[in-house]
Amino acid sequence: MTTENEVSWFGLRSSEAHKARNASLYIAFIVAAFFTLKPARDAGFLAHVGFERLPYMYMGLGLLLAVMAAAVGRVLRGLPVGTAVTRLTLSALLLNALVWALSIPKPGAWFYWVLYLWVAALGLLLPLYAWLMFNEMFTVREARRVYWLIGLGGTAGAAVGALLAGVAAKHLGVSSLIPLALVHLSMALRVARLTERQFPDLWKFHSPPALQSLPDKESLVKRFLASRYLLWTLSAVFLAEFIATWIDYLFQSRVQQQWPSATDMAWFFSWFYFSTSVLSLLLQGFATRPLVEKLGLRWTLLILPLTLAVLSLGWIALPALAVLTMLRASDISLRNTLHKTSFELLYLPIPKELKEALRAPAEAVSVRSAAALAGAGILLFDRFADTGAAWRLAPLWTGMGLLLLVSIGLHAKYVDALKAGFRIAPKSGAAERHARIADPAMKARLTQALRSPDENIVLGALEFVEALNQRELLVPQFARHPSPKVRLKTLELSPFWGNQTILETAAPMLSDDAPSVRAEAIHLVCSLNSHEAARLVAPHLQSPDSLVRAEAAACLLRGGGEPGSAAMATLREMCASEDASARSAAAKVLGAQTDAETSGLLARLLEDEDLEVSVRAVESAGERASREHLPPLFRLLAKPRTQKHAQKALAKYRRRILSVLEDYLGDSTVTPDARRSIPSVLRRIGGPKAAALLTHTLESADAKLRYAALKN
Repeated sequence: MTTENEVSWFGLRSSEAHKARNASLYIAFIVAAFFTLKPARDAGFLAHVGFERLPYMYMGLGLLLAVMAAAVGRVLRGLPVGTAVTRLTLSALLLNALVWALSIPKPGAWFYWVLYLWVAALGLLLPLYAWLMFNEMFTVREARRVYWLIGLGGTAGAAVGALLAGVAAKHLGVSSLIPLALVHLSMALRVARLTERQFPDLWKFHSPPALQSLPDKESLVKRFLASRYLLWTLSAVFLAEFIATWIDYLFQSRVQQQWPSATDMAWFFSWFYFSTSVLSLLLQGFATRPLVEKLGLRWTLLILPLTLAVLSLGWIALPALAVLTMLRASDISLRNTLHKTSFELLYLPIPKELKEALRAPAEAVSVRSAAALAGAGILLFDRFADTGAAWRLAPLWTGMGLLLLVSIGLHAKYVDALKAGFRIAPKSGAAERHARIADPAMKARLTQALRSPDENIVLGALEFVEALNQRELLVPQFARHPSPKVRLKTLELSPFWGNQTILETAAPMLSDDAPSVRAEAIHLVCSLNSHEAARLVAPHLQSPDSLVRAEAAACLLRGGGEPGSAAMATLREMCASEDASARSAAAKVLGAQTDAETSGLLARLLEDEDLEVSVRAVESAGERASREHLPPLFRLLAKPRTQKHAQKALAKYRRRILSVLEDYLGDSTVTPDARRSIPSVLRRIGGPKAAALLTHTLESADAKLRYAALKN
């Protein structure tokens, strides 16, 4: 169980901390397995096959991995993501055991080709499906709080896996690394099954958003392809992978010449990967965010090629192995931290659905084709130069120069794409993913977009302001924008201004033409909890608009006294009104109250014949989570029109309601339809006890109840 100290330390809520712990542990164990096998793969291939064959592996690996990924995708298609992860982890465990069995008799060179392919597949498929599961586990807001912790778990797993591999290779030999990886995979499988018990919702199918759901799909695709923005981005991905593959080949060829023994090479690779993991951890934890925020993409995109170019000049005076070790370490560390973060920002302006549909396959094609081209180029150069020829770095320098030019042009394309991204953000959700760091170019473009006369552009910019937590870009003048939608959104984002600024900004908007803006202004003014706020809000108890009148009553009710009595009278009148919109508005604000009289009013509205009023009351009952409202909520469970709303409201009671749900499941006087809706509530609550209740329900004599439990 997650303790309060853990929650406080990581800044997470208890529900998030449980999921974040499981996700971090799972990614740590699978990455540890990969970095345990990687030294065995590299050392075994170099010792028994030779670095001369590496280019063939580079060229063939892309095709083989594509076939393997397609086969795995076909087998797992249609499965819930949690089930897919569990089965894939179990398959990896069994396949690794098979590879270990094949290694026990002294294998031939063919085994090391198989081992190389197996380790590459493990490093590709398990993290891919793990992150798909994490996307289901966390909402966008939760992801911003916990993804850094999951990434930290992966980096820690890499360091620990490489460290243990180095110790094992030195004292037990290279052959011990494959069974050591079995231990890591076994622990990963245990965490996956623990997650299955604690969060059964992940083992229920959720249809992913399809590209066909994009509004105005064709125009969006044409707009981004016509701007060549995706082409520029993928060109940078291609060049970075080409450079990395070329450096890897030169590095491994030098390592084999320095240490012909497989054991010595495995020991060296283990400590090398451990060092790069620690360096990546330091860069990600202390340097990446400050550099991106202060320098911006204009410069952070150039750091990788410039660093590699400067280090490659050491070939003139330093030993080749030292230069190549620094090049490979810098490439791994920078690409996994600063360069990766910069590329996440490059994808920010692209609509979410388009990004989800095109990014993974397009990047995979770019990466594998770059590795294949590098392999072909290495074979060509092997005919003209030995491994010590300095001019062999010519393709590397060419790639670095091209990456520099593409990075410079890409920044200009990024700034242009942001403008298009703001225009479509309200429709596409472009600000929802990867919106964690705002670089100077983003801030400048946001400032410009917020001043646009186009309502859609301003609303899109406001979404980015919220997602990037750049509320200092807002100024009170936005509250006087011609668009009521912009005025409303500005008020929703304005609480950080300070009491006096809020009062000066929101007070004039109490007479706004749009009722929704007036209601939000009342809510904002009342948050100040002052006599001046009560004086400004009191006249709105007589407003002809139900939403404004209800918000004013809720505001004044908190202060008590004579205004509070008048507010309570207004709420009573609205709850008894023949106008359904008045009752609905009253039901909406009752969720924030805590006194007994408003609780009784809400209980009466839960039985309202109007569907909208009843649904509003159910939502407010979920916010209050009071035991007094449980009987009407359970009655609404039996009604098809309110069933889903009642399930969501009951789930907000969390674990406090589990004993009540257990009683209702076993109570034959409760209507069958209500009892058959309880498994869905248990699924939403989650946790071991809820899972145990679901399992126990499978023994019920009611076949439909058993089916509902099985489905959830």
